[in-house]
Amino acid sequence: MSAKSPPLSASRLGKWAARRLAEPFSKHRGDYVFANPPFMASQAVRSRRTGRTIAYRVRDKNDLSVAIQMFAREEYAIRQFRRSGDVEARYRAIVASGKEPLLLDCGANIGLSALFFRDVFPKARIVAVEPDPDNFVVMQQNVGPAGVIPVQAAVAATARRGRIADPGQGGCGKRVEDDPQGSVVFLSIDDLIRQYGEGAEPFLLKMDIEGFEHDVFSGATEWFDQFYVAMIELHDWMLPGTASSKPFLEAIAPLDRDFLFRGENVFSISNRTP
Repeated sequence: MSAKSPPLSASRLGKWAARRLAEPFSKHRGDYVFANPPFMASQAVRSRRTGRTIAYRVRDKNDLSVAIQMFAREEYAIRQFRRSGDVEARYRAIVASGKEPLLLDCGANIGLSALFFRDVFPKARIVAVEPDPDNFVVMQQNVGPAGVIPVQAAVAATARRGRIADPGQGGCGKRVEDDPQGSVVFLSIDDLIRQYGEGAEPFLLKMDIEGFEHDVFSGATEWFDQFYVAMIELHDWMLPGTASSKPFLEAIAPLDRDFLFRGENVFSISNRTP
């Protein structure tokens, strides 16, 4: 399946051109430069830090907004935290031990977060988990050349089956629900570690699963503290009155970890000495 080009918008094109013209003079330049105008399905960014060009495809303005989150706002960047050196040191220590740092990207959408992590942690074993079939097809196209492992599944507390629920918020807003006859495979984090973690060591967990974190953290959570750093988007704002983040907060409260905020995400970094 090929991605269609996002609709041409004069305002979007104007904003892109303005950013490109202002970029050389900005005091707050990010690590990534967008190479192509926003009406093209084929997109690319160049990493100032590594010199790599990261190519990917988008379908619409929702996908473009995800690209802005990943490569303009760099919402998963750790360098702004004082603990960034600790995270980098842990990554290097795992590599030096002869293992691969295991990175689970749960709710990977079309794979742009996985591509961001590949640029930052090039020696990691990255597993990108996405349940929605439309997103998954595009994700496969995007992450295949980068050596990321794509998995079509949803994460949950236990292995079972479910289905996609679409509340009409686009590719970023689809959710999963339990359905014993459903077509979506549910896997636990322990399942993913067992299936894809041989010869690797848990390092980073990213989770953006549209409120289903309530289910994930309602079961056994011993796996959580295996990951030196975790990035979780909580969704109480989206599901008012449900206390959807309560199981997560109860699971991490007893652990010796720092609890940091940036944008929509909670960053949890271990204080354990490896």
